[in-house]
Amino acid sequence: GRMNSNQKRSQSLKVYWQNAVARRTQLSSKFRGESNPAKFLTAKKKISKSKRGKHFKHIHPLSEKQKLHLLHLAELKKGKKHSLETRLKISLSCKSKFKGSKNPFYGKSHAKTVIEKIKKTHQFRRDKHLQDIFKKVEKLGFNFKISYGNKELKGSLSRNAEVDSLGYIIGTIPTDAYFDILPNRNKFRYAISAKDKDFIEMVVRCLNDFQIRKKIRKHGNLWRIQTNKKQILQFIAYIKKEDSKQWVFAKDVFSTDHNFRKSLLMAVCDAEGCVTNSHSRGIVISRRITVTNSSLLLLKQIKSLFELFGISSYIYLHRNPRKAEIHGKIYQFKKHVFTLVITGYQNLRKFKDIIGFSIKRKQQRLNNILNSYKKVERNYNQEEYKLVLELSKHFTNCCDISKLTNIPSHTIRNWVLYNKKPRSVKMVQSI
Repeated sequence: GRMNSNQKRSQSLKVYWQNAVARRTQLSSKFRGESNPAKFLTAKKKISKSKRGKHFKHIHPLSEKQKLHLLHLAELKKGKKHSLETRLKISLSCKSKFKGSKNPFYGKSHAKTVIEKIKKTHQFRRDKHLQDIFKKVEKLGFNFKISYGNKELKGSLSRNAEVDSLGYIIGTIPTDAYFDILPNRNKFRYAISAKDKDFIEMVVRCLNDFQIRKKIRKHGNLWRIQTNKKQILQFIAYIKKEDSKQWVFAKDVFSTDHNFRKSLLMAVCDAEGCVTNSHSRGIVISRRITVTNSSLLLLKQIKSLFELFGISSYIYLHRNPRKAEIHGKIYQFKKHVFTLVITGYQNLRKFKDIIGFSIKRKQQRLNNILNSYKKVERNYNQEEYKLVLELSKHFTNCCDISKLTNIPSHTIRNWVLYNKKPRSVKMVQSI
């Protein structure tokens, strides 16, 4: 079929860059070795004379007419051009050699209030540009989550949906919550305590969707909520007891939708997840998310749920049954304790983009350990590659596509202009 204007533009850009590469190789081969004109004897003599100030342009004096013309030009430009001394000061100021009051140009144009106004104006323009990009994307029918006015752009391939209330509550039961039938009463009780208030607030919001409205209470250093309402009986369909003691997930959990499982894993990691790193000589050498529990079956279920999102993990024995002294008292721990570990940049990044924490403290710690990676080799999948090629038909600027997809602009340029494909696409084509 016929090409539209955007396709023609992208085609012409490809041709331009191909020709540019060809010209560069042609010039480099021409000037290589003895064919370089700068290496000729006559050229060498001219260059050496020019450096010494003995070039013919410097030897022959200017005529009177030329001098008058130059003086006239100097009069016209008087006050407009900076002197050599002023230029030196400006260059030093730009290089941050002069700071604060020592800067000779620190005045009205460098006042703090004016600088703040300029920063606000630039931020407003950037936000406006992002709004225009997202509006255009919406009209074209692409499904990105829109977030204006935030420094961190949330439009990404993950397309995060709202938290599933039922999935989130089910995720808390085998991990941190108390859920059981009350003795001598034919009623179930759901109760949960935590030191993070935002975690309990999330539980409250989820319970509100089931018409269970309860207030958060402070119990020592913990925030607590509990309820005996009849609506909590519907949670039993998604959990079962292992060896009549420990709650684990029922089969129905694995047949639920994507958003339910995502919310369930978020609740598990909010309740028992821990973000840690190890240091050696001031360098971060290990970064991981861990989930610790006494039920090996439960951790295996969580591991298989993570694998559905492409996040790999492993489980190891954390500790055996033992005696331990805590605050002067000896306690007997009868259970084995196991730990599930998520490590590696790709897995941690997927966890952040797809699942994440609702607890701000843990989410910030996850951001910090991801930012501590100095060099990252990112693996791109076929969906990302296809999406970038589709967007390139509508956006001529690689930076705009980068803001939408969180893929570096130079990578997008390689894919679109130079037809360089990611490793995953090459592997599929070779098969």
